Amino acid sequence: LKKKLAIKLNNSELCNSIIKDSDKDSCLFEFSRENNDLALCLRTPSNFNEGCYFYIAVKNNNSEMCDLIENSNRKSWCFQKIAFNTRNLELCKYANTTATNSNMAYQIDSCMKDVRIGLIIDDAVRTGNLSLCNGLPSSFDCHEKVRKNR
Repeated sequence: LKKKLAIKLNNSELCNSIIKDSDKDSCLFEFSRENNDLALCLRTPSNFNEGCYFYIAVKNNNSEMCDLIENSNRKSWCFQKIAFNTRNLELCKYANTTATNSNMAYQIDSCMKDVRIGLIIDDAVRTGNLSLCNGLPSSFDCHEKVRKNR
């Protein structure tokens, strides 16, 4: 109840009044995410702060925040999500933080493929050309976005 109230009233101090540590930490995490508050992310325990960094980085398309993430898989996913959101192929080169070379190459290729698909969908929406959607793995989504934009 205090967690919902803290978020609704935009008052992180209500989180601090929660007695049980795990509930307090969860409240601070949710509050920092909802309010896009990096300073509060830094105050959350380590088991929450990486998720908080990830969420705020992706929400704001701020790839520099991905570097705050220590978990290599989550860091890679952070760069991939922002690369797709911003249609920035350059960010895909940072999606290589996993251990094995074959997996690293796969992640970069997968990221680049996703960004290119996003660019095609953007073109289809911008031009209203449904035929650009044909053959895409997400052709149904592409068709829907074009139709909604007409």
